[in-house]
Amino acid sequence: MSLRLRLTIIYSALTGGILLLLGVVTTTLISISLISQTDEMLAQVVNKIVTNMYVDPLGGPTVFLPQLNPAENVYVQIWDTQGNLVSASPGLGSFEEPLDPVGLQAGKAIYRDVYISQGHLRTLSMAVVLGGHPFVVIQAATSLSLLDATLRNLVNILVGMTLFATLLAALASWFGVGQALAPLKTVTDTALQITRADDLSRRIPYRGQDNDEVGQLIYAFNETLERLEKLFVSQQRFLADVSHELR
Repeated sequence: MSLRLRLTIIYSALTGGILLLLGVVTTTLISISLISQTDEMLAQVVNKIVTNMYVDPLGGPTVFLPQLNPAENVYVQIWDTQGNLVSASPGLGSFEEPLDPVGLQAGKAIYRDVYISQGHLRTLSMAVVLGGHPFVVIQAATSLSLLDATLRNLVNILVGMTLFATLLAALASWFGVGQALAPLKTVTDTALQITRADDLSRRIPYRGQDNDEVGQLIYAFNETLERLEKLFVSQQRFLADVSHELR
C-alpha cells in the first residue's frame, strides 16, 4: 500500500470519525431536550389534575380531568389504591390496562418509556398521598411516535452527510497528498537517473518552500550529491596524477 493511499485512508477515517461523534452527540442532545419538554408537559397535565381533585363524602376520589389538547396526544388514567380504574381520558377508548404497570406500583413520581398497543409512550406515574395515606395514582402518557420519526430522519440525514463528507474528504486528501508527495517522486526519479547514468552533477529541482520537510529533504539530498561529486572529481584527479607519475 502506497504512502499516498495510507494517508488518504487515515485522513478520511479521522474525518468520518469526528463527524460520526458529532452526529451522536447532536442526536443525543436533541433527544434529551425533546424528552425533557415532553416530561414537562406531562407534569403540567398531572399537576392540573391534582389541583382539581377532592374527596367525596364517601371518602372516594372525585377527579375532574382537564380539557386535553388533541394536538398533544395525551392519555390520562386515574387508579385507586385497590387497582381499580377510576377515570380515563376518552382517547384511550376501551383500553383499561395500566399505561405503565411498573409505574402503578412505584409509589412515587416516575417517568418511563413503555410500549403498548398505543405504540411507544412516554409516561408519568404519580402517587397522590392524602392524609399520609395513598389516595390515587395518576398516569399521564403521550405518544413518542413523532419524536421517534424525527430522530430517525435526523439520524438518516447525519449518516448521509457523514458518508458524503467522508467521501469528499477522501477525494480531497487523495489529490492534496498527491500534490504534497509529488516532489518525493521527483527525488526518486532523479536518484534513479543518477544511478543509471553515473551523473553526479545533476540536482533535484524544487519550487516549494525551503523550510518545509520536503524542501529540507531535497536540500540535504542535493548537498549529498554535491559532496559526492567533489569527492568523485578529487578521486579522478588523484588517479590521473598517480597515473601521470607512474608513466
